[in-house]
Amino acid sequence: MGFPRWIAAASCAAILLTAAAALAEDKSAPRAAEGGAKAPDKRGAMTTDGIVRSSQVLGMSVQNADGKDLGAIEDVVVDMKTGKVRYAALSFGGFLGFGEKLFAVPWEALNIKTMRNDSDAISRVVLYNVTQKELENAPGFPSDKWPNFADAKFTAGIDRYYEKDGEKRDSTKPGAKRRSESGDYDAVFRASEVEGMAVYNRENKQLGSISELVFDLNRGKVRYAAMSYGGFLGVGDKLFAVPASKISVVRKDNENRLVMNIEIETLKNAEGFDQSHWPNTADPRWSAGIDEHYGVMKKSSTGSKTRPDKE
Repeated sequence: MGFPRWIAAASCAAILLTAAAALAEDKSAPRAAEGGAKAPDKRGAMTTDGIVRSSQVLGMSVQNADGKDLGAIEDVVVDMKTGKVRYAALSFGGFLGFGEKLFAVPWEALNIKTMRNDSDAISRVVLYNVTQKELENAPGFPSDKWPNFADAKFTAGIDRYYEKDGEKRDSTKPGAKRRSESGDYDAVFRASEVEGMAVYNRENKQLGSISELVFDLNRGKVRYAAMSYGGFLGVGDKLFAVPASKISVVRKDNENRLVMNIEIETLKNAEGFDQSHWPNTADPRWSAGIDEHYGVMKKSSTGSKTRPDKE
């Protein structure tokens, strides 16, 4: 008895639909974006996933290569003179039996994994493959007794531990190594310490204070400082993102001060934003507008504008 043609046709259609479904992307699962790589947003513009606020960095989950939660970033240590992110203070809780102890790990030893879900929402985790034995020998400190990261002897000990033959090791491998680097230790602060610090102009007049920092996670740099000027410029509760390269650390009256080298008129004409409604820092148009306003862009050999290397 012949097989009905309508059944055969239906069977072929079902097979084709099944194959198409298997090839289709599963949009219910997060999509990994390599280390903050650029990806188009829903408007077709390019986004830079690695430009984030300090409030988005502190508390970021730390995992090993198997996806096991280890702990979190408690704070980051930055050199405000160079803008370089030097260390991340990691907590491991009870997972590895270290309780409230914190560990200062060079930023280069960490790998940031950025993921997008179906609605393009971004989530990030820190990848750090480390064993209990490695942490037992690593420089650590009690969470309620932070060391002085401006102390060159203390940071030299951290650098020595993560140093081997002057070469960097793969950041996803245990105990990633880094080159020891010289720096202006008087300009080294924890990010949580920078928030709230007063900022002065060259005439020693206080302009305002830093509300938050904005990091480029991929380059390990502080890109901007979100400034609050209060009533000084008549802007009330607005915040203004200022390039970190325009802020210097100056020693005055036995203390380190942040000094901003920007004309008042430039500050007055800057575009601000409401503290409770931050712009999308991942939109390159936002950062490009700030860089252009404050004159930190330069022309390349092709005539296009780029950020200076020191940014």
